[in-house]
Amino acid sequence: MMKRTSFPKRYFSSILTPIRIFTGRNKLSWGNMLFVGLFLVSLMLMPVAMHAAKEQTIQFDQVAPHAFALDKTALVEGLEGATVDQDGKLSGGQAMLEQETDGAVGLYEPKAAVDNEKNAIVMNQSEIIVKDQDGYQFSIPYYAGMDLSKVTTESALDEFLNDAWYTQNKPFIFLSQFMMVASVLFVSTWLLILVTAGFLWMTKKSQIGAIGSFKEALNMTLNALGLPVLASTIIGFIYFDITIMLAITSLGMVLLIAWTFLKTRFGKEFQTASRKVDRSLGGFKL
Repeated sequence: MMKRTSFPKRYFSSILTPIRIFTGRNKLSWGNMLFVGLFLVSLMLMPVAMHAAKEQTIQFDQVAPHAFALDKTALVEGLEGATVDQDGKLSGGQAMLEQETDGAVGLYEPKAAVDNEKNAIVMNQSEIIVKDQDGYQFSIPYYAGMDLSKVTTESALDEFLNDAWYTQNKPFIFLSQFMMVASVLFVSTWLLILVTAGFLWMTKKSQIGAIGSFKEALNMTLNALGLPVLASTIIGFIYFDITIMLAITSLGMVLLIAWTFLKTRFGKEFQTASRKVDRSLGGFKL
């Protein structure tokens, strides 16, 4: 009695050559196919997660542009000699408040000082308060190790504020960037799978092949997707670009399906070949 190949090996043996992509179209159950689809998408998400963890392109001045546009010269001068202690408290410097038409900047001012301002940057003893007229307001706590000695210019202050904001919000920034890219990747990949499977299923009506059901078409599509996903994942680790990854995945799958058609014509005569492939994982037939 012939021993049936286990599920994971059954799938991976079906992605290696065009003949196996076609003859392996009956090897996966619906549950297997769902697992394979999620597994392939998860592979592509690995370089996305790595890239999001390293990405630091979101700048605070892009989130609160009107607040950062305020004249912060007086605040820089007031911070001269100020330090942040091990308890995360600001000390030293000179208390000040400078109000303009568009907002206010201040040092050692209470939170209530910004209530009536459209835009504001206030550094009090325990936190930095940034308010922007677009509706954002941030309270950024100090932390041990903050260095104010280099804050001698407005640009240096901007960098200090950006670092403080990014440090506090890094988990949220990582999650938001990852979810944004992951959602695009997930939807695009599954749309590609379902549309391609639909076209393959339509060959049944044209009687040009032996693909007898949507399940077979979906199984064959997932077989053809395996190697392109592996290739795009590897390239994504080396050079991350979501459009390049999607292009490699879609183009690679289409080319493999075209090659499979040239080799098999999706013909019924290859059904017997599928039983031969089950018996051995060696001796690839191209």
